[in-house]
Amino acid sequence: MAKLPASITPPDFYGIVEKGIYRSNILHPTNFSFLKTLSLKTVIVLSPEPPTRALSTLFDEAGIKVIHLGVQAWKPTLGWRPVSEELIKEGLEIILDVSYHPALIMCTSGLHETGILVGCLRKLQGWNFNSIVTEYRSFAGTKSRYVNEQFIELFDLDLVTLPMSLPQWFIRQQQLLREEEEELQNSLPQPDSHDSPRLLYLGGVPSRAASGPTTPRLFVKNAAGRKADKPKKSKTVEDSD
Repeated sequence: MAKLPASITPPDFYGIVEKGIYRSNILHPTNFSFLKTLSLKTVIVLSPEPPTRALSTLFDEAGIKVIHLGVQAWKPTLGWRPVSEELIKEGLEIILDVSYHPALIMCTSGLHETGILVGCLRKLQGWNFNSIVTEYRSFAGTKSRYVNEQFIELFDLDLVTLPMSLPQWFIRQQQLLREEEEELQNSLPQPDSHDSPRLLYLGGVPSRAASGPTTPRLFVKNAAGRKADKPKKSKTVEDSD
């Protein structure tokens, strides 16, 4: 792999999330030359702190739109949550809109707010939670926080309204997930029409993660769809005595 010239230095926690989406910590003057190579259209700042004057000037000169969600969605009382749900909801709706691409997700450390937003994107993509945590910790390392992982796990994806102009990679992933679900449903045994008890699959919704489908739960039902009753013990003369 060819080395970059000494004058072009990526940020410490720079990474490619998906085509047209990048992530990093706050940029320093040594990173400015590298930033220009990305031909960014949008920068999403997740930290409450505004970009430095030098960085703001660079964005203005390059014609890069800055969306400072860290201020817009910040709340003084978040309880146990490390960030607000509004911040993550709005961030996801922006980065999934191709009209903002190429886009850079940025926070002060490049680990916490950014890591949560990327983790929730992975959850929306159907990643296995273990894979999400692995990616988060690969950036955060010893600075990883359990509360961030907990937020990702509990984040309600129904809050997110998908934009009309979705990126092709996201559309393809959703198609693959639907095909996977259809294949699993078609592989399930069809119920017979006999009155004898039969096995009914419940909860066999395929996992949207890379690890495969969840294990179906089984219980016995009769052909009429009612749960089969346990045989009652017949009452004898001895029992009545």
